[in-house]
Amino acid sequence: MIRLASVLIAALATVHAASPQPPQITVAKPSGKTRVTAGVALQPARAAAGESVTVFVKARIAEGHWIYAMEESGSKNLPTRIEDSVPSALESRGPWRSPPPKTQEDGSRTLTGDEVFFQRQYRIATDARAQKSKLRFRLEFQVCNDMVCWPPETIDMETELEVVKPR
Repeated sequence: MIRLASVLIAALATVHAASPQPPQITVAKPSGKTRVTAGVALQPARAAAGESVTVFVKARIAEGHWIYAMEESGSKNLPTRIEDSVPSALESRGPWRSPPPKTQEDGSRTLTGDEVFFQRQYRIATDARAQKSKLRFRLEFQVCNDMVCWPPETIDMETELEVVKPR
């Protein structure tokens, strides 16, 4: 039993160490009719061919509101999605990851809180040229509170990757 616990702790530590900490992303606080705001950042913003980078999307959700989980939302409401438009030299290394959703009384799965981070890792092709490229992302979501759900919304974001010569 102790051995199993040690293995589980080591596995969790490895997973945690493999998940980079989100960078500082300045995003305005939601107010008025803007119930969700978002921004994007890349870590690292400069990398060589063959290396990996992580894209972070930070969403701020107005107090008392929520958006739906990325995977099955458990309701007829729109699950949160992030679409990307990136150079062909970038290959995604798995799906977008988000914090664990909260299951509501009606079975729907939601994301709440002042700040919610999404992340996805990409690998730069080994034959990628040294250059700067724009990376574009679109956050699509449906925001609700206890009284109403608004129509789906989108937020477009952009960041830049500089592919440098190998070290």
